[in-house]
Amino acid sequence: MRLGPTGQFSRTSTADPAAMCPACAPAPAAARGGLALYELYRAASRAAAPAVLLWRRLQGLEHPTRWPERLGRPSAARPRPGSPLVWFHAVSLGEGMAALPVVRHCARLHPGLPVLLTTTTLS
Repeated sequence: MRLGPTGQFSRTSTADPAAMCPACAPAPAAARGGLALYELYRAASRAAAPAVLLWRRLQGLEHPTRWPERLGRPSAARPRPGSPLVWFHAVSLGEGMAALPVVRHCARLHPGLPVLLTTTTLS
């Protein structure tokens, strides 16, 4: 079944699906090339990540016991709260400091709700 020129579904409609739905049209060659480049970048990043993290660890830029977290593995099994958790993540220490008023406000509004603030910085 296809959407016909009148906007109704028709078994005999020969309308071009791409004309009826531009989002359904095949991607142009340039977009496919961009996707291939993106996939190549992802594969190279995955392959290089352990070596880069090891180098960062040896330079003192990664916490020695927490660097597996950068590869998506939890560093320790911690019990999860039995209720919902509000998780704030800040990339830098400055963002963490800027987030503190929001975290405190959330904690005041919902005193029994567990709140977690994480950062990616060592400081």
